[in-house]
Amino acid sequence: MAGPPAASPPATDLSTPTALVSPAPEGWPEFTGVTFGSVALTAAGFVSAFAVHEACHLVTNLSMANVPTLEPVRFAGAIPFFAVSPNVQCRDGSCTKRSGEPFWPGPRGYGFIVTSGILCQEITDEIILTEHPRIRQESEPFLKGMLLFNTATSLAYGIANLTGIEPPEGDLRGFEQATGSPRGVLAALVLGTAALDIARYFLPDATWLPWVSRGSKAVTLGFVIAY
Repeated sequence: MAGPPAASPPATDLSTPTALVSPAPEGWPEFTGVTFGSVALTAAGFVSAFAVHEACHLVTNLSMANVPTLEPVRFAGAIPFFAVSPNVQCRDGSCTKRSGEPFWPGPRGYGFIVTSGILCQEITDEIILTEHPRIRQESEPFLKGMLLFNTATSLAYGIANLTGIEPPEGDLRGFEQATGSPRGVLAALVLGTAALDIARYFLPDATWLPWVSRGSKAVTLGFVIAY
């Protein structure tokens, strides 16, 4: 005699989304969907930010009737690099060009030339973070590459200056030597601003951060102009 029919397994309710889709894992949104194209765009943004930095040096030189040159430098005494050099020497409150002609803008003009690259970095970062406050969650590899160069360069300059390994032709050291500004003050401002912009990248919901970051940039600019 046949027994009762075996119970069939319960049917899966395909109308329920959890039956088909597993929960998305927690992670770093900026690293999702990495492709060769996104890496290339990030690198392009990095190089473009470097070009903006040096272009700002070039423009400020030319605006003060000074023709700069490209000069090789060694960062931290070992890393080969190059920079737009104004070829201006300042001493006892006056400055001269490489040709021996007077550099009429004087130490203040020279100080603005050598810090213009960092000031342009801060302005660029402010534009990006204002237009894209949640850029960490966005697919913007080019802009992220620019932010990476700008913040990393500011951190490197600030740390190198404060630890005494920045070369004499470095932007912050050159500013201090020409203007006689207090040692390390500008480096601390540059470091602080970079740290605030990095915090804005990771903490877009902190509504106070953008204003503190903007205030830090304004203080940095004011400090440069004051000296």
